[in-house]
Amino acid sequence: MAFDPHTRYVALAGTDPQGRQQLRVLDISRVVTAGGNAVTVARQTSAGWDIDCLKFSPWEEQQLVTCGRENIRFWRLKDGHLPGCSLSLGSRVRCTHYTCIAFECTKAGRPYDAAKYELSKETGRHHMFVGNCRGQLLQIGYKDRTVQVVLDLHAEAITSVCATDGFVVNASI
Repeated sequence: MAFDPHTRYVALAGTDPQGRQQLRVLDISRVVTAGGNAVTVARQTSAGWDIDCLKFSPWEEQQLVTCGRENIRFWRLKDGHLPGCSLSLGSRVRCTHYTCIAFECTKAGRPYDAAKYELSKETGRHHMFVGNCRGQLLQIGYKDRTVQVVLDLHAEAITSVCATDGFVVNASI
């Protein structure tokens, strides 16, 4: 489960009664402001991918990133749908479970100001990090969606990762 940076949406991942993976985004703005009900604004169901971690992008509204068994995917909320695009992982995909996601933040712990951020500019300092079951940490360029660096850090799975513009901290079992 994850809230978007403006607390308008919450994204949920789980399985449906048929055992298929389901990603759902709810608009919770009426709950927060007027005590109303949450409304499903988009849903995607598939047996072809697995989700263990999901986060909203701090840089682009209505954009999500998920990771799980053999996949890292970018999603966008558009017209009631959630079109997704897989990150090209090449040989890193086989038998690899991706476990956690972090976006590079400022030293104050906040994401870079999305209102001042343009993807066509300043792309060199906007990274995301994804840990996996092999103890590796992948640094991914957010705009070009490519794996820039793979660091072998632990003998066991990375279970959590947190990033600032100065360093990255991760935890392993």
